[in-house]
Amino acid sequence: MPSEWFHKEGELAHAPMLIVAVLAVGAAVGQAAGAAQGGAWSLEVTDRLERYRIEGRTARELREQLKDHGPRSGLEGHGRTHSEFQLEYELVPGQDQCRVDGRAIRLVITTTIPEWLPPERVPEELVEHWRAAEAALVLHERGHRDHAAAAGESLAAALSRLPPGSDCKRAWTLVEREFERAMWKLRQQGIRYDRRTGNGSRPDPLEQVD
Repeated sequence: MPSEWFHKEGELAHAPMLIVAVLAVGAAVGQAAGAAQGGAWSLEVTDRLERYRIEGRTARELREQLKDHGPRSGLEGHGRTHSEFQLEYELVPGQDQCRVDGRAIRLVITTTIPEWLPPERVPEELVEHWRAAEAALVLHERGHRDHAAAAGESLAAALSRLPPGSDCKRAWTLVEREFERAMWKLRQQGIRYDRRTGNGSRPDPLEQVD
C-alpha cells in the first residue's frame, strides 16, 4: 500500500480545531437589594457527530473523495472538532455593586469524520488500512473533544469564584476576561496536542504519563 494514499504517511489528517465563543449577556434588570453573586455557574455539554460519506474502490478514488468532501477550516483535513461556547447571564445592578445572574455555559461539540462503506470485492488490505486510519482519527478527535469539555469545567469553576463588580461594566469585564483566557488556553492546548500527535498520525505520548 503506498504510504501517501491518504494524506501524510497513509493517515487521515485532522483539520485545525474550530472554537466559536459567544457572550450572550442579558440587559441589566431592576435593582437588587443583595450584592452577592447568584451561585455557581452551570455547564451543559452537547455532543454531535457528523459524518460525510465518501465512495471509492481504490486508494486514489478515496483520496479524491476526501479532498472534495472533507471539512474545511483554512487548511485541508479529513476530520475536525468544532467547539461552540455560549455564556448566558444577566447583569443585575445593586446599590453599590453589580451581580451576575443566569450563569450558564452551554457547550456544543461537533465532531466531523468521514464514512466509507467498502463495496464488494475491494482488496482487504485497503479495508484494513482504512479501518486503522479511521480509528486513529476518531481517537484524535476525541482528545480535542475532551479538552473542550475540560475547558468548560475549568471556566465554570473560574467564573463561580469571581466577586461582584463595583458596577455592571466591571462585572462584565471580569466575566469576559475569564472567558477570553479560557478560550486562549484551549486554542494553545489544541495546537500543542496536534504537534505532539502529528495531527492524529501518532498516539499522544502524554496519555502514557500517570
